[in-house]
Amino acid sequence: MTAEANDWFVCEIAGVQAASIIFNDGSGRQTGNLRRDHLGLFYNSNWYDQNPEQPKIPEISVSPRARTYNTPQTVAFTSENGDDP
Repeated sequence: MTAEANDWFVCEIAGVQAASIIFNDGSGRQTGNLRRDHLGLFYNSNWYDQNPEQPKIPEISVSPRARTYNTPQTVAFTSENGDDP
């Protein structure tokens, strides 16, 4: 199992096309048998084909506004996603 980001992990088993999986959190809670035959993410008792916590495509704001300037400008890009680099 490899840590990916934000407490997400990837587990790949070479040559395996399908698997029955049981997740256990170490404190006695575990899922039932979960069969999976393609890549996916398990989150809140559901399978997803893409990360359900992946941020939405941000709306980027640029300052100063676009126009022709006669002097060099410092440009700033911002977005509403708090974890964007």
